[in-house]
Amino acid sequence: MNYSYKGFYQGVSVNLDKLEVEVEVYLKLGGKRILNSKIAEIGYSIWIKPTSTVKEKLSKIMISLSRRFNSPVFEPHVTLAEGIRGRREELFSKLQELADSLTPFKVELIKIDDGRYFKNIVVLVKKSKELMEAHLKARRIFKLEKKMYIPHLTLL
Repeated sequence: MNYSYKGFYQGVSVNLDKLEVEVEVYLKLGGKRILNSKIAEIGYSIWIKPTSTVKEKLSKIMISLSRRFNSPVFEPHVTLAEGIRGRREELFSKLQELADSLTPFKVELIKIDDGRYFKNIVVLVKKSKELMEAHLKARRIFKLEKKMYIPHLTLL
């Protein structure tokens, strides 16, 4: 299926042959630096990563876009939760609790966002029952504030 993006990055066309991504319950506590005016803290996010075949296809698309627009390259993922703070040992314990409570499920990529929600090029993800339950469990376990969750996979 071929999608054209009409947002900030004009003239981008992405071909997503297989929109259903098989996902194992693979959660990664990936650190990202969050800066404020006084101190730098480490905040964490939980990623759902695609299996190797789909990961390779998405990585090729992402690398191509990254080269074209001179932007950073990162691993394909759907963020399950973000803004997580705490001591690593405590967070890993909570992450294990979350992983133990989940079973493998599928993530369905729906369409390229038209710029309504994001300035980057992202593929919106279907809000399946399993995905939304996993997000709610993560929010509960990590005691995260309730905020709008728009599941997506960022390409650029």
